[in-house]
Order: sequence, then C-alpha cells, then structure tokens
Amino acid sequence: MSILTQDRFPAAWADCQANLGRLVPKLYGDSDEDWRVKAIAHLRAALTVYSEEEEPIKYMQVQETLADIYFSSHQHQEALERYLAVLRVKGKLFDRAFTEAGRYLELESVAKASSRAVSILILLGRAHEALQEHERWRAKLLKEAVEWERVADVLMEDTERSLLRNTAREVERIQAQLRAPLDPTISPRRLSYQLQKTHESYKKLLKESHGSSNGEMSPMQIFSHIPVGGALVVPVRSKELFLFFFVVRHGRQEVSNEDVVITPQPSFTMSRGRIDPLYRVDQAVHMEPEKFAQYLSYIASHHIDHLIDKLADCELAAGSTILVLGTPLEVLGLHTATVWTKRGRSEFLDQYSIRYAPGSELLHLCEERLIRRGRPRSSLVAIIDPSEDLPFAGLEVEMAKGTFDTSECLYGRAATSETMMDAVSKHSYLHFACHGFSSLEDPLDSALTLAQGNQFSAAQVIRDLDLSKCHLVILSACQTGLVNSTTLETEYLGLPIAFLQAGAPAVISTLWSVEDESAMLLMHQFYKLHRRSRLPASVALGEAQRWLRSATNAEIAGVFEEISTAAIDRGEANGLVEESFERYAAAHNNGRPFEQPHYWAPFIYMGAEILPG
Repeated sequence: MSILTQDRFPAAWADCQANLGRLVPKLYGDSDEDWRVKAIAHLRAALTVYSEEEEPIKYMQVQETLADIYFSSHQHQEALERYLAVLRVKGKLFDRAFTEAGRYLELESVAKASSRAVSILILLGRAHEALQEHERWRAKLLKEAVEWERVADVLMEDTERSLLRNTAREVERIQAQLRAPLDPTISPRRLSYQLQKTHESYKKLLKESHGSSNGEMSPMQIFSHIPVGGALVVPVRSKELFLFFFVVRHGRQEVSNEDVVITPQPSFTMSRGRIDPLYRVDQAVHMEPEKFAQYLSYIASHHIDHLIDKLADCELAAGSTILVLGTPLEVLGLHTATVWTKRGRSEFLDQYSIRYAPGSELLHLCEERLIRRGRPRSSLVAIIDPSEDLPFAGLEVEMAKGTFDTSECLYGRAATSETMMDAVSKHSYLHFACHGFSSLEDPLDSALTLAQGNQFSAAQVIRDLDLSKCHLVILSACQTGLVNSTTLETEYLGLPIAFLQAGAPAVISTLWSVEDESAMLLMHQFYKLHRRSRLPASVALGEAQRWLRSATNAEIAGVFEEISTAAIDRGEANGLVEESFERYAAAHNNGRPFEQPHYWAPFIYMGAEILPG
C-alpha cells in the first residue's frame, strides 16, 4: 500500500481497501477478536473515495458489507443508517433498470435490504417508523414487480390512458423480441437501446400522470383503512425475526412495539429469501380432506398462534373484520384456527371476517376507483364451464341472475377469449366458473381455461382486459389465488393482482383446487347473502363459508329443491339438480358433508369492500 496510495491512485486504493474489508472476516474470523474493527476501518477508508454520485454500485456494496458487520455486532443504529443508504442507492438503480432481467435482479436485492431495515427498526423499538418503512418499500416493490403504476390509469382521461397503454405494450413487444431466439437481421444492441428509450418514455408518462401515487403513506393514512370496529394485521417476513406481525386495532393513532407480535421460534427458515417447503400449500392440498385439516391446524399452531392470541386480546366484537395487508399464505391457517376469548373457545371464522389487500397504497387506489365509479351497476357476466366438464358450474349463478338488472352468460364453447374480452368490459360483476391453474415458476403464466382449451394468462389479463366498469371479479376456479410464496419479491404475482391491475377494485379467488359441487353451493349462498340480504361482499363470503361448513344434508337438499323449483317455473328441467336433491334428501339429515376446510376455506377476498348496488 506504500506504492498504491490514495493520493496517487485513489480509485485503485479504494478498491483495495474495499476488498481487504471483505476479506478480513474470512481470513481471521473468530481467531481475532478485533477483526470487526479491522474490517470496518478498511471499508470506511474506501468510502472516503467512493461516493453515491460517482460510484453508486461500489458505494452501495461497501455500505451493505458495513451494515452486515454492524448488525452482527448488535450495533443496530449504525447498521440501520447503512441499510437506509443502501436502499437509497438501490432505489435509484431500480429506476434506471429497463430490462426485465435488470428489474427483477434489483427487485430481489431491494426486498432483502428493506426487510433487514424494517427488522432493525423493530429491534430499536421504533415500530411506528417500521410500519411506514415496510409499506413504503412494499408499494415500490409491487409497482415494479407488476408495473402497478398502471392501476392508476383507470383514473385518467381516455387520451392519457390510451397513450400510456400503447407505450406499455411497446415496452412489452421489445422485451418479447429480446427473449425470442436471436434474429440475425435484428441488432440486439439496437433493440436494447430502443427498449431503454421506450421505457424512459413510459416512466415519464407515469410521472406526469395525475393518477400516479408517490408511494408515501403516513401511518395515519394506513390506519384510515382499518375497518370500523376491526383490526389491521400486517405480516412481515425477515431473516432476523423470521415472521412478525403488526396488529393495530381500529381507533389507534400510533403504533408501538406492544402492537408487534414476533414468532419466538423460527416458523420457517429463510435462505436467500426462500421459505421452507413445509409451507407450500400447493403440495399439501393433495392430502385427503381430513389430513389437510390437520395440516392447517399444525400450521396455525406453529405459525400464527401468537397472532391469534393477540387478536383475542384486542377483544373485538364478534363479526368484526380483520384487514390483512399481505398475502393469505403469510397467515395460512387463520380461517380454520381455534380462538380462545373471554367468552370461551370458538372458531376464528365464527369470530371475524377477513379481507386481504396487497398493501395500503394499492388498497387506497382500489377504493379510489369505487368512489369514481359510484354504486355498482346491476349487471353480471358469467363465464360458465368453457371446457364442458364441470356439471355444477352452470348452477353457480343460476339463482343470482335474477338479482341483477342485466346478465350475460357465456356457456361452454361460447366462452372464447374474444367473447369474454368483449363481455367483461360492459359489466360490474364478473364471474368465472371454469378451470384455472397457478404457475409458480412464472406467476404471470397463471391462467384461466377458456373454450377450446385456450389459456388466458395473468399477463393477458393485465395487457388485454378493460375492467374500467368492473366492481367485483369472482374467480371460482382452482388455485386462482395461489402465488409463488418461495421468494419475497414474487409473493404477490398471479391472477388476483392481474385483475386488480387491469382495473378491478376487488377479487374473490381460491388458494387450492376446489370441488365443483361445493364451489357451486358456496357461490349460491354468497350471491344470496350479498345480493338479496344486502351484505358487503367480504362479509357475505365469510357467512357463505360458515354456512357451507355447517350445512347438513337436509339443508343442502333444500338448496337443490329451491333451484329445481325455479327451473320448473321457467319451464326447464335439470336432471343433475333432481339427482342431487334425491341424493342429499336420502342421506342422514344431520350429516355435514362439507365441514372439512378443504371445501370451504380456499376462498379469499382481496381488495376494497364492495357494497351491493
């Protein structure tokens, strides 16, 4: 170092200092108690040359190494300052990334750094700041993961919306060309330059749009979404604290560490942002219904038991709504958990209704849509059994149609991509009773199956559907709400987010494969409660789940009798309905054929609350 001096060769000298700082822990480690001091000295020396403006990547890397060292030595304040510096630079790099690969690489990095910063704020007793920081970075991650800014385009004028969407499609077209096999007539460098410039234009349009949000929501704005008489639950995954929850009761104006529930034991292992396969519900659903119920019970007792205790301590009134700002997999087992209150033992589903939202800012945008659109138009479009192998699908909306002023049903082979795209743009309620699947490898490949076996993917939903008149989407198909829970940065991608992004304020979806008959019975009851009894949509869904869980053979026979009577009044006959009525009427009256969670628990509600029109 006597030749390679800071004065003569500052850049090379700083590189050498940074490398020494990283090597010291590997060279000395536990054999030298002062290794941290030596490493910190080298790294801080490098920062006398590196700057955020001139060498942002090197500056960020050194700050992140310093932050890790400070954190491992329990110097949390120093670690926090370094992680916030890292996030500041990562945010700028993120904004500059214009390729898919570049954006996803930065996405993963930002997810990890923000998780670490929020964890440290909790450890420092600064829960109020931690919640705000978590929601701020969650909004940014979601925006970039699915280009969520486009959800705001439903608030724009037609000309603005058209220009923004056309520019977005051009970005997607160029990205598709870059992914395709190399065409010798097209220069990759030219395509990359074209993509960069088009992406810059797209970002500029978003920035200029009056509908775009800056992603900054104060805790008071976050609290404004808490249902009256209910509570807010915000799950946070981190490597340090494994899993913790913010639990905030309605009426609170400040969050303290008393409102934070930390799992005392690792509820799942974290490795490069990935969770233990034990919590992969897509594998567990192949169990028998009884074993699956045991699985959910095990998850609840090892994963969210302290959350359940905290909610019981809030002493909320029966029927209160719990708003979860996170994914359903983060609170898996909540619907089916047992709750102990001062009134005794009860089922969670009997105590509370549950509504989900991807984040506070995104929920705010969904609610803005409802305000702009006013009360929902009384119109329904239903996509019914395009594959023609779901005999009960046609009954899901049979009785509900009469509660709407207008309804349009696309049955079987009539439910093509073209007819569906045209129909959904006209109606306020969209109901899909068909096959669906979730792609965990590429969540935007998750799809609904339409006529002739055509798959309508989440990516197509985002790109092609006009849901500017929509209020509620019901995805009564298999695994429509299942997301890739293995990484922090992909946990929200999938069909529900795609429909929200395309313009829907709220979506009902499913976490696992659903039975044709039980889905029909639950949807029948949902529409009855929502459209006839005038219950809010999320409350009606919870009540329908309770009904299906407790319904006896005699009560189910009554449903089929009701459907049969209505069909006869219309001069129609349905052999399936008659056969089902006879089957349940002949069964043991008090038997409960659908009491296992496998049948009623997969349905979840995400987005703003929909009141009946």
